[in-house]
Amino acid sequence: MEQGNLLQSDKGLTLIEVLVSVTILAIVLLTFLQYFIQANTFTNQNLKKTVGVNVARNALMYIENDSFLEVKQRFINNEVNYLYICIEGYTYSTVSQPPNQCEHVVINNLPYKVTYKAKGDKEQWSKRESNTIPIEVTVEWEINKREFETTLEGKVTSEDIR
Repeated sequence: MEQGNLLQSDKGLTLIEVLVSVTILAIVLLTFLQYFIQANTFTNQNLKKTVGVNVARNALMYIENDSFLEVKQRFINNEVNYLYICIEGYTYSTVSQPPNQCEHVVINNLPYKVTYKAKGDKEQWSKRESNTIPIEVTVEWEINKREFETTLEGKVTSEDIR
């Protein structure tokens, strides 16, 4: 059949030609779809990590606004401390399980466990004349039975030099 007659032919396409073209189109589209699925997975993980970093920053700011002497005494008495949200506000604790009417920080229905501890040499920052305490805030969360964490470092400074 000539080229001109092929375009004007009313025979149409066979079923096999249609199935082959749909199959090829499906393979191409599924390949591209994998890229979007992978990009969505990375975006969700980065979102949770960003929320974890923001929770750590907020915890660090909350600790920095407390009385320096109280914070220093908490670090001298306990190596690791926990921060929980209760009905009255934030609460410090030395146990890993939240006290009554308290819970871990919950954002987007995902609990974030906040732990903070003094960093560095205890002998140096526990001295009476020390005006700063280096601290490390760790935030942990779990998604699909996989644990994630992020850590943020900062310093608590005495009110005398703020």
